[in-house]
Amino acid sequence: MFSGSKQRRTLLPLVLVHLTSLLHAETGDTFNGFIAVGIATVPQYEGSDDQKISPLVVAQLEYRSYSLEILGNDLRAEVSPFSWIEFGPTLSFRSGRDNSDIDNVVVREMREIDDAFEGGAFVQFPFRGVLSPRDRLSLGADISFDLSDTYDGYVFSFGASYNLQVTDALTVGLSLGSTYASEDYNQTYFGIDADNAERSGLPLYEADAGLKDIGLTFRAQYMITEDWGVLGVARFKNLLGDAADSPMVDQEGNASQFLGGVGILYEF
Repeated sequence: MFSGSKQRRTLLPLVLVHLTSLLHAETGDTFNGFIAVGIATVPQYEGSDDQKISPLVVAQLEYRSYSLEILGNDLRAEVSPFSWIEFGPTLSFRSGRDNSDIDNVVVREMREIDDAFEGGAFVQFPFRGVLSPRDRLSLGADISFDLSDTYDGYVFSFGASYNLQVTDALTVGLSLGSTYASEDYNQTYFGIDADNAERSGLPLYEADAGLKDIGLTFRAQYMITEDWGVLGVARFKNLLGDAADSPMVDQEGNASQFLGGVGILYEF
């Protein structure tokens, strides 16, 4: 079912890594960029079987080879002076588990999890003209560390994306990626200690470090005019390992996670 309460969460970290390459524009000696605003449907919490409506915000400001990008709750700065590699720092906001946003009556009895602020870095290797003069293949990775003492761990994501400008107006992209999570992360979001077991009735569960998920993302941009267009994103993610085996997911949720969003885009 769907819930629209608080509407804080937007797209997950893997969409952050690859979406802006879809919208990358040629840079010169002046500032340019774009902003897209819309709505998205996302899981109420990681592993949830229920959805909620959330804002979708994507923006990018470019100057020469440098860029500042905002995608949902994530911010990154591309500071590489080279054309063969892209890298820079990242900041992220990860929504916690707010019981007022949760429909599942069992998980709602567990302790709430605070919002988390994360910092890290990304690196990406672009390859242009792979199968077409108007395509781009990117191989990349990013790592984020908890800065707020919410889970005191890290997540490491890696993957590949392929983007093709089909026509002057239409660009499509496909991304495949996976995430490795530390033990602290998995235990915080998927583990069940004695207190939470007593609150919810779920069995005790310890979640170790390991591959947390694998996901496939499809995205498309269509420019209606020179300045205005529409942006659409659809992503399917499947939880793996200890994340998928958690009673929160296996008994009360779903290892299959979906998000989708659509927005209006303006280029400047």
